[in-house]
Amino acid sequence: MASGNVGIGTVSPDTTLTVNGGASKVGGGSWATFSDGRLKDVEGAYTPGTDAVMKLNPVRYRYKKENGAGIRDRAEHIGLVAQEVQEAIPAAISSSNKGYLMLDNDPIIWAMLNAVKEQKAANDKLQTVVQEQQAQIDALTKKVGAIEGAR
Repeated sequence: MASGNVGIGTVSPDTTLTVNGGASKVGGGSWATFSDGRLKDVEGAYTPGTDAVMKLNPVRYRYKKENGAGIRDRAEHIGLVAQEVQEAIPAAISSSNKGYLMLDNDPIIWAMLNAVKEQKAANDKLQTVVQEQQAQIDALTKKVGAIEGAR
């Protein structure tokens, strides 16, 4: 605690608050953060999308029994490997004071939102092409019918 860091379930916290194990809040729901535009200086759009998301590979894992972070959790988890995420979405990765990589899911969530928007735009474009092609097919079918009817 001399570092000013607080640990729950650990004797060596390496961030401001380190919780070894799960945490919960009564009533469910999400943790809230200030998002009011009046509080922000927007620095530009966040652009990672489909290409970045497609580089992510979820894995099933357990923490190593003896690990340098002192994590005692032996349950199976599903998640990502920070080194792989760092290549695709660097904003999602930071380092602990001990040098271990940590994952912030928020940049990944926003990349997925961008990916959905990209896929919607691509789908809309394809729908337009399909409608144009259907109109061409209908016109050609009408012409073929007229030619066959003239025989």
